[in-house]
Amino acid sequence: MEINVQTYQNAIAEGNYDSVRENVSPETLKQNGLAATMAGIYTNVREATEAGHLIQAQLEVTYKVPTLISIETGVINLPLENYKKVNNFLEPEEIVPVNLYLVVTSEAINVSGLRIDLFSPVADYLADFTTKNAALNEAISEKLTLIEEEMAKPKPVVKEVPEEKKKPAARKTTRKTTATKKPAAKKTTAKKTTTTKKAAPKTTAKRTTATKPAAKKD
Repeated sequence: MEINVQTYQNAIAEGNYDSVRENVSPETLKQNGLAATMAGIYTNVREATEAGHLIQAQLEVTYKVPTLISIETGVINLPLENYKKVNNFLEPEEIVPVNLYLVVTSEAINVSGLRIDLFSPVADYLADFTTKNAALNEAISEKLTLIEEEMAKPKPVVKEVPEEKKKPAARKTTRKTTATKKPAAKKTTAKKTTTTKKAAPKTTAKRTTATKPAAKKD
């Protein structure tokens, strides 16, 4: 079975594909067994692909963590819902084989909550669907066991934070205070006071000339 990439995308966008969905509780699944539970879904897959139709056949297991098992026809390793992303890998005009994919959606399957595996080309599935269905059951059983083990693990205890610690601590704002520098005091240059010394009056010593008495005349 082959298809043009653009034709595939148009069919998904327009809803032109077969869709089947069933629900089962973990208890009923355990009681009836996986093979019996999946038998009707496999019949739908075989009939749709024999008619050349695309199909999405799903089984939801109602665990506490809901789990969806989906058998889908596709052209690349992407869930049916991501058909628009096919152009990132294939050219619209390409003719490619149609494959069957096993898609598991569950928070307990891995970190992304999604696992998709290429199971088989549709042509190979139709050539020996009884053997292929048994292989599908084995693959699904492994995924469900993994999910159940993950759900059984004790969840980490989350300690409650006291109310007073829930409030964010006030942020300390350190404001830099720039000290205003006072202008430097101007240096006052003392004016030199020049004292004009008055010259002391000069004392002129008077020279006294002794006058000799005149000689007496006889």
